[in-house]
Amino acid sequence: MLLCVPKRHNLTPTFLIAIIVVLGAFLNLSAPMALAESTISPNLIPDGIVKVRAIHSHPDYESPWQSKPAHTVTGSGAVIDGHLILTNAHVTQDETMIEVMHENGSRAYSARLLQICHTCDLALLTVEDESFFDDMKPLKIGGLPKLQSRVNVFGFPEGGESLSVTSGIVSRIELGSYVHSLQHLLRVQIDAAINAGNSGGPVISENRIVGIATQARNRSENIGYMVPAPVINHFLTDVKDGHFDGFPELGIAVQPLENEAFRTQIGLDNSQGGILVIGVSKTGSGAEWLHPGDIVLGFDGHAIDRRGNVELRKGLRVDATHVEISKQVGETLEVEILRDGSNKKLSIEMKKAAPLVARLGEAPGPLYYTFGGVVFQVVTDGYLKSFRVYPPYELTRYRDTLAGGPYRTALSSDISNQRKEIVVISSLLADEINRGYENFSNSILSSVNGVPILSLAHLIEEIESSEAPYLRMELESGAVMIFDTAEVRERNPQILEKYNVYRDRSLSSDSDVMMSKSR
Repeated sequence: MLLCVPKRHNLTPTFLIAIIVVLGAFLNLSAPMALAESTISPNLIPDGIVKVRAIHSHPDYESPWQSKPAHTVTGSGAVIDGHLILTNAHVTQDETMIEVMHENGSRAYSARLLQICHTCDLALLTVEDESFFDDMKPLKIGGLPKLQSRVNVFGFPEGGESLSVTSGIVSRIELGSYVHSLQHLLRVQIDAAINAGNSGGPVISENRIVGIATQARNRSENIGYMVPAPVINHFLTDVKDGHFDGFPELGIAVQPLENEAFRTQIGLDNSQGGILVIGVSKTGSGAEWLHPGDIVLGFDGHAIDRRGNVELRKGLRVDATHVEISKQVGETLEVEILRDGSNKKLSIEMKKAAPLVARLGEAPGPLYYTFGGVVFQVVTDGYLKSFRVYPPYELTRYRDTLAGGPYRTALSSDISNQRKEIVVISSLLADEINRGYENFSNSILSSVNGVPILSLAHLIEEIESSEAPYLRMELESGAVMIFDTAEVRERNPQILEKYNVYRDRSLSSDSDVMMSKSR
């Protein structure tokens, strides 16, 4: 709208003010009001927010005998009860040194990592110099915020040194993948800006922490995610005894029951929900209780609908997995099932599963062995993430949608008496004795001289105890490698020296055969 004022008028200050007031009323100028609502008084900014600086030295899965060059990561944290600092696991992962600072502080304090949970991307730090906590009021943990509720994100993102505050609303609450661990847990989406350096900073509503900023969506505007209070409280409760147990699992694969013909055939009426069990992990909590063909109707009194969701609170439905993994290890989950036409109630003690592929932070690594220039490694979450053979898949109890490829069986398998680890060819140190085997990287090793390989230690034992003139290695793809045993043993030291590999195997293992053997 244009306002035309005749030139002959003398525009006095009073007249100008009157025009501005009328325009404001006419146009309903809401931008200044919105700004005022999101502005936080300095007196209301918590003083328990700190900057975290960590030196990382990550393992190098391409050259597993060494680490990658050290680099610095900055993040944020929140002081909570007990002289503890809550932050993200990915801020402190593979740290060699951690420092924390107050806002506008002139001194960095050495911090120590107390507990870390890669699954939910949370970590706890402390500072030995207790003067760091003087005059700091610990922040309290709140509850799960409501949709459309306003939140403030505090932290130290890149672009400046002082504390940053951004505001937004809660736009989505659901189970989703955490980028750090690729595990599915409850997460909350907010439209406040989250940038590099915000990681680990508190998300606050009504003077309480309702989440910890953890990740943002690339190529999207103001779509960020936080670890919500229920997950934070699960972590803090878990580590109260000084020991981290993690999240338990039933270990079942299921399918939803939305198809009417399917429902009619198995005897479900329109008022009933439920999910069909199609697989049970041998190491999950439900191994001795649940069977393929069971219909799970509810967890802890929460009815499961035909899509596999439960009502968390009025108007909010989430995947039923949330009820399951909200339990602490050792607690009991009440499960209602329909089996052979009869309703049954089961009380199942929850425990951690033991997947064949160890999850992030739950295995030493990298575990490797070199023979004839072939580098063998144990497949772990860290290995899969490093080589980007991980996505796209979701390995959850309710939606097992593993992508095809050589890792399909491995990722959905359990540790058993027959197989303790998946051994893979990670790379090749090119030499004339391994010519023709260049394309076998990321291939799973099946057997050596007809003996199925159960672990990396078992592989080493089979190779080094063999008296056969040739070693025949079969891969799960069907490909075969054959080596002259004596020739390889003679060439091994030269290959290691040529590629500056100072040790032919890793130090960490449960077996004596993995003891260090330098070149």
